[in-house]
Amino acid sequence: MGAGWEVDGRATRPLRITLDALLQPVVSKRFPLGLPAAVTTPSRDLPPLAGAQGYIMLELDFEKGNGLLPAIAQDYRTGKVLMLAYINPLAWGETLRTGEAHYWSRSRQELWHKGASSGHIQRIKAVYADCDNDAVIFVVEQVGGAACHTGYESCFHRKVENDGSVTIVGERIFDPKEVYR
Repeated sequence: MGAGWEVDGRATRPLRITLDALLQPVVSKRFPLGLPAAVTTPSRDLPPLAGAQGYIMLELDFEKGNGLLPAIAQDYRTGKVLMLAYINPLAWGETLRTGEAHYWSRSRQELWHKGASSGHIQRIKAVYADCDNDAVIFVVEQVGGAACHTGYESCFHRKVENDGSVTIVGERIFDPKEVYR
């Protein structure tokens, strides 16, 4: 992880984080499951960016969204938006630790490793945080070609026309009945 991710054979360094920091959770009243220490470390206490050897620690604002932040998954080759999900500190830490997208399932109230049951994992190529540190974009390699649980490449496969009608764009890549047995 500390070496960064790779995009088209080029090394990138969206975040550099120590594994030790991720494995030391900080428990608080607001986040009883704990925050990875790396997420809670104020950036002013870390060394300044120093080229390839330095790092900047990002402190995401999970409090603003009551513990959840929107995370957009975007295809690293095409730039297409694949899905929108939510992360909490646990999902954020697991994403950084493993290099694969993890989210928080609001319906199941549990950590969700994207693709764990379908095989359609998302390999992180880069991570971008917005200017308020309350939303992220995961630039991913979508394994299996489909991010949507309905079998489409993107969860945004329904185009709403001016008259309110809906047109399905794209083709179904897999049959959910076959994948999610």
